[in-house]
Amino acid sequence: MVSMGYEVEVKWLPRTPIHRHGKRLAEEVKGNIILVYAEDEEEVLELVRHGFAKWLLNQHTRKYRMLINKLIELAHARKRKTDRSHNKTNSQPNETIK
Repeated sequence: MVSMGYEVEVKWLPRTPIHRHGKRLAEEVKGNIILVYAEDEEEVLELVRHGFAKWLLNQHTRKYRMLINKLIELAHARKRKTDRSHNKTNSQPNETIK
């Protein structure tokens, strides 16, 4: 674990306004890159620390997020299949019992 973090790259892009969901981002982590958009140097240092912590969490949670996403995908596929078979059953003419 001594080499942890060597694969992380930090890019400081102070005059690059990035917005997501109507809010301006101060930093974000994309893969192994921490992108910092703030201009104040003290704020930048804090954001790099925050970005590194976020990167570490992403390294340990990635496989679980992938598993959860796959389970959600399978559940949606199963629901679509069930809905289709249910629609077929309901579209057949009803027989009257005499």
